[in-house]
Amino acid sequence: MQNSSLSAFALASIATAIVLFCVIFGGYTSFYRSQNRIEDSKTALMESCRERMLLLPALSGFLERVNPDIPPPMGHPLEKANALLMDVLQQKRPLEEKMTKEFENSQTGLTMQIKDIFVRLKAVSGPNNPAETEALRQKFFKAQDNLYVAKEKYNYEVSYFNRRVRSFPVSLIAKLFGFHEIVYYPFSDQAFLPSRKVFEP
Repeated sequence: MQNSSLSAFALASIATAIVLFCVIFGGYTSFYRSQNRIEDSKTALMESCRERMLLLPALSGFLERVNPDIPPPMGHPLEKANALLMDVLQQKRPLEEKMTKEFENSQTGLTMQIKDIFVRLKAVSGPNNPAETEALRQKFFKAQDNLYVAKEKYNYEVSYFNRRVRSFPVSLIAKLFGFHEIVYYPFSDQAFLPSRKVFEP
């Protein structure tokens, strides 16, 4: 009888240890994967910005042929936006406040330039080159929508990680493995808006 009790206790202890290990290990891997998703979402946002910037030479070339009087989105603002993009790509953690605001402002300024170009093109081109103009617009629409989706995902992933770090009982696992709340500054609601809100009247 005593041996049976000891065997049952041993089995229960082993089962408890396995469950505890699974919970702790699962919590650790969950936080680790969450950190990776933050970095992946930030990279996706930066790549979306890069893709949009790669469309600018085609827009400039189109303007030279259709209406050279419309200034292309080049010069200092574009150089600054590109330099900030490179700086952000080198960051291995969520962006601090100053860099977030500078990056957001540079990309927003670029968006406004692009919007102004398409507004002016619509006013002066009339029926000339409608297919090429529309094809170019659609490329920028798609790039803008990609920016919006990437920004939303980045903001979500960091805020989700922080909520879990603060939430009991998973906060105990976070403390056990040294996962701390991330100090970050989300991109504003007015940054990287979808194309329908940016380019359409």
